[in-house]
Amino acid sequence: MIIKSYSAPGVANALKMIKEELGNDAIILRTRHCPPEETALTGHRVEVTACIDEKSVARKTAPVKESPAVRNEDAEAIKRDVETPLPPDISEPLEFADRLDKKIDLIIKSNRAGMISPEISPTYKPLFLNLLDSDIPEEIVRQIIDDTAKKEVTDDQINVAALEVMTTLMNKVISPALEIKAGMKIVFAGPSGSGKTAALAKMAARLAIKESKKVTLASLDNLKVSSYEEIGGYADILGLPLDLTGVPESNHTDDSILLVDTPSFRCQDKKISTLIKRLEKLNPDILFLVFSVCTRTSDLVDAVGLFDYLRPTHLLASHLDETGRWGGIITLNQYLEKPLALISQTPAGSGLLERPNPAALARRLLNLEENQNDH
Repeated sequence: MIIKSYSAPGVANALKMIKEELGNDAIILRTRHCPPEETALTGHRVEVTACIDEKSVARKTAPVKESPAVRNEDAEAIKRDVETPLPPDISEPLEFADRLDKKIDLIIKSNRAGMISPEISPTYKPLFLNLLDSDIPEEIVRQIIDDTAKKEVTDDQINVAALEVMTTLMNKVISPALEIKAGMKIVFAGPSGSGKTAALAKMAARLAIKESKKVTLASLDNLKVSSYEEIGGYADILGLPLDLTGVPESNHTDDSILLVDTPSFRCQDKKISTLIKRLEKLNPDILFLVFSVCTRTSDLVDAVGLFDYLRPTHLLASHLDETGRWGGIITLNQYLEKPLALISQTPAGSGLLERPNPAALARRLLNLEENQNDH
């Protein structure tokens, strides 16, 4: 496998370079926005990394030895066969297709953002830097600035206009209030350390204690050593039944709400097909993708294809109490096109899950002072 990175003024330039050197069969692995200091020196805004199977390159570039005994038309046919590159080996076609589709979508969005507002005027530079500091990808930042600029406000009104734009966006990001009824199966899935089990316990506390609903806890996690002890501890504290059979759907009743924990996985993990098949068999009514806002958005973007493979219905953002940079919320919403349903901004084992407030989220993402009316 040949892996190369190409720096260029824009994504389109990088893709042209990849096509010229590696050909049409190159696979895009990642797209990175160059930091300002690097761009200032080189003029390159993006770096695109691609790979291609060495066999494809060898077949594409292999010289054709034409035998005198071969007719001209046969020689042309042989030449076409040699110059036709073979597709790279793909062990998991469905996952590969999902990930590639998302990567292409990200590149298109990045390229479009660069065409909308390639340069940031000094007037909007503070807003631009504030949004980047909130860990929002540059292509989304540029779109927010472009929408703010369309309001044609005076310099001292930029933050007001930006807050209006961001609040409107947050209203689209946040899902309507979820109605959780008896008989529903709800799954919590996500990468390692995202807070799945803690989120499950907080929802169980709300449903069982505050709403007096019948709840059953279950776990499909047979990987982590302390998984059963952890969820079992929550079950004991809340006085709830715990299903450790591994097939909780077979024991599930229509008068109870089933909350299911799942094994953790790494954002780079490609072998989650077993979990996918298990989730398909469980057929949950709601599948929360739980993610920590402490995770860098660049890592979240790299894992978009993997997250999409889980087929989540809603997003659940955790660890909001541990950082002021909540860019992952808007990032996953924009790239996964799934609504944010709940947030967790208290340590594990305390507090409850909350439905996010769009105005409060907008202010935090813009690094503006909190408004008491937002709570």
